[in-house]
Amino acid sequence: MNGMVFAFKTAVYLAFGALTTAAMLLVMVRAARNKYAMILIGVFLFIAGFVTYFSPVESCGKAGGSHGIPGSANDCARPVSANTNECLRANACMADSTQNTADDISAGGCVFIKNGAKSLSSVNRTLSAFYPSRGEYDDTPPPGWGGLKYWLFHLAAILYILTLAVSYFGIELINAASLWMRKQAKKWRLGAFVRQSELNVFWDAGQESEALAGQMPSKSVVFAIAAGGRSWRKLQDDDAICRLVRKGVLWISSDSKTNRRLLTIARRHFFIGPDCHENVVKAQKYVQFLYDENIRHKVDVYVRVWSDADDDAVYAWADKWNGRFSKEGFLTQINVLREESIVSRRFLVDHPMLDCPGVRVSDCHTASVAGEFKLLVVGFGVQGERLMGDMICDAQFPDGKGGAIPVSVDVVDRDDASFGWWKANCKEACARYGIHFENCAAESDRFWRFIESRCVYNRIVISTHDDILNLRLANDIANYYAKRYRMDYAVLRNTIFARVRRPSLSKVLCGGMADRYQLFGDVLDTYSPKWLLNDSWDDGAKFINGVWSAVYDEDFRKLPDGADVIRWYLDNMDRGEKYWAARPMLDKESSRASFLHMRNILRLMGYECRRDMPTDENAGIKQLEIPENQKEELKCAAGDAKRREKLAESEHLRWMAFHFVRGWEKWSPTEDELEKLSNGGKNRVEPNSMKSRARIHANLEDFARLDEVDEKFNMINRKNGRESVNSKDKDINIIYGIEAIYATGFRVFKKACDT
Repeated sequence: MNGMVFAFKTAVYLAFGALTTAAMLLVMVRAARNKYAMILIGVFLFIAGFVTYFSPVESCGKAGGSHGIPGSANDCARPVSANTNECLRANACMADSTQNTADDISAGGCVFIKNGAKSLSSVNRTLSAFYPSRGEYDDTPPPGWGGLKYWLFHLAAILYILTLAVSYFGIELINAASLWMRKQAKKWRLGAFVRQSELNVFWDAGQESEALAGQMPSKSVVFAIAAGGRSWRKLQDDDAICRLVRKGVLWISSDSKTNRRLLTIARRHFFIGPDCHENVVKAQKYVQFLYDENIRHKVDVYVRVWSDADDDAVYAWADKWNGRFSKEGFLTQINVLREESIVSRRFLVDHPMLDCPGVRVSDCHTASVAGEFKLLVVGFGVQGERLMGDMICDAQFPDGKGGAIPVSVDVVDRDDASFGWWKANCKEACARYGIHFENCAAESDRFWRFIESRCVYNRIVISTHDDILNLRLANDIANYYAKRYRMDYAVLRNTIFARVRRPSLSKVLCGGMADRYQLFGDVLDTYSPKWLLNDSWDDGAKFINGVWSAVYDEDFRKLPDGADVIRWYLDNMDRGEKYWAARPMLDKESSRASFLHMRNILRLMGYECRRDMPTDENAGIKQLEIPENQKEELKCAAGDAKRREKLAESEHLRWMAFHFVRGWEKWSPTEDELEKLSNGGKNRVEPNSMKSRARIHANLEDFARLDEVDEKFNMINRKNGRESVNSKDKDINIIYGIEAIYATGFRVFKKACDT
């Protein structure tokens, strides 16, 4: 009987120990790449071990018998001959208890004894499990439950120490095993049974890569950094790599062809390191590798280019590969990332020009805007150029009097050479938008004299290369405006914006000044997965691009006249990616700008579109979505023709600004030139017939004169039996494309007009 009980207890102990060990291993392996999780686990294990191993043991004695520990006073009441050893131990115990009253506490016939902490030697023996230099200790475990606690405590300590060692020194083995398991799951098509997160591969370490990777799940991130023949031990001297590995991301060397092939299972590849020239070189090699390996699944390649890179050259490279992939049925897509463009687009999403103080929608029924845009741009590097151009595009609205809302821009920079390209190539933009260039250093006496001589601006953007200068100048301008014009801080906050790239400065220095101006361009905000990878605005751009690419689709050409273009596209949404992949980079930028302007079109009609439900009840927005029966009104199908034309004019003004700020010019072709382009009547001549050859376009003309421009082309087209062109219809059809807002998941709300 005793043997069966012993066997049962042993089985229970073993089963409990095995389950506990498995649970600890699972938790630790999952947390091994995160040093903060490892620290928390260590604290938890220490507390748990201390409580279990040093927990008090209770022994109670009852009248008439002994139910206490061996050596209690009741046991000594027995005959000495029967219990001599017990009495001797009891005397020793009682003698010891008189000297250690703090260790033994009597209450109601019970004695609490601190197990294992009776003397300094026992503490020393316990600590020696972690610090062998403290001396020897008795490794004989106590019997029963005490033995189980003994083994579990020391097992937890050993597991923790081993997992710490793996997390710091053997993590590349875990990474390699993880990638191998992913490959096997893909090879044997076990995706339905083995949940695998999408891999995101970063091909260099840097502030941008760390910012983006740090906001992704650690299991989905791989840093494929070439070791260059260095061992892992030598790589430990590289602070950047050690910081990445210990931060919780995967690491694997990209040197061998086996690893490169293994990494083809990834969903995205990021070449966004600090050396942008190297980014393009690495991306070119890997894109060629994907092509040679015939990788057909969906792969997005993101390449960050340097600020002074030639857009035409980089875009041409990306367009060549995207066209090749699209033509041959690959799903690989190259995305060129220019940080300045991302910052500018996000800035305008958060701060549209219609939010400028002194500007308002004056009449929703006629889609008119009142006010004037007066801009100041301090710092005219690549970031300042892009911000100014995009702000001008976002400030194009009809004024209700047959013209456009006035726009005037002052640009300040210490280097006069910064204005050279604009003065030489954007003469039309400089004249139309009142762009004035002032060559002086920020914060100099000349700068402040210039500010005093100009009007009160309703948007000031400071974007020099010096974050500290941007912050200091924003604060000085805010104080100057507050004192001279008695301007409220709430107005200043919607007027003055300073770019601060370093997140540490944003957190430390903005606190006490948050009521005076706003910061933008933080690296963590710019390189955000939600913004770069799940951007609803980009989905809308694909929709816009797909709608107007539909005219080149054979199925679309078979539709009868008058067919609803939007409805046809909504029924063929799967073609959007196909059209998008094949379009040039410039067309993609244009589609992004067009969809971004949709929110302005909604504002002009008294609506608001947002990603989330608005929470500010004082914003004048009703907390309800547009009913189905109002969607036709939103699309302007039930609106009057006058308002529809005003909205189309706003879109045309934006389209013109988009091209003017990029150096495009008006094209005024002669009749002989058009005859030559028609190739003896074989081709239809259009206002964009020269688009692929030069930066000129015939429709870069006021909206009211488009019919006159079309007539030049239609004279040739009618003579050759070709279809006529109608440029105004293109702008009006884009207004009908407002349904793209719904197709891309935005929520639309009714908003009361300012009037």
